[in-house]
Amino acid sequence: MCHENNSESQAGLSHPKTLVAYFSRPGLNMWYDDEKYMLVGQTQVLATRIARKLGADTFAIEPILTYPGNVENCKNRHNLELVANLYPPFTRDVPDLEGYDVILIGFPLWLTTVPRIVQNFIRKADIGERLILPFYTYSIEPDGILEPIFNDLAPEATLGTPLTLRGETLDDLENDEKIQEWLTSAGLKPIF
Repeated sequence: MCHENNSESQAGLSHPKTLVAYFSRPGLNMWYDDEKYMLVGQTQVLATRIARKLGADTFAIEPILTYPGNVENCKNRHNLELVANLYPPFTRDVPDLEGYDVILIGFPLWLTTVPRIVQNFIRKADIGERLILPFYTYSIEPDGILEPIFNDLAPEATLGTPLTLRGETLDDLENDEKIQEWLTSAGLKPIF
């Protein structure tokens, strides 16, 4: 079973080796009660910011068959993946996690759950007993059902407290403080 929020063993290291793996979708994104076209998805913006703060390596989880740039069509595909129990493949092999102590996994929350492509990454990654720190962007308030997914897919890992940010608010200064506090609470020391 995935251990909950016992980050001291891995992140308590002076400078743990960290990987920021993320999935993000450019195109039309939910924007409050409307949609906004984005060249770079909201989760990629957040992942890049976190990786810079930590001096961490990054891994973009990119689907072989890209998700539609239209929100409604993307929701339909996501629903199909859930109903048919599909785990979409991605373009690159999962990186060797041997040298990493902490894995941060970022994604947009889709219909209040983890996108299946991210679940596939977790399934294929040899996470073992490492610390997992999920972070996600959302436009619909999350309902707290993510922990069982991580427990099922990475049962030996230590699951840290997730960082949750509304995608439309990523540029707010208070979110930078929230990111800093989240990293510090997990035992990670930003390099700036």
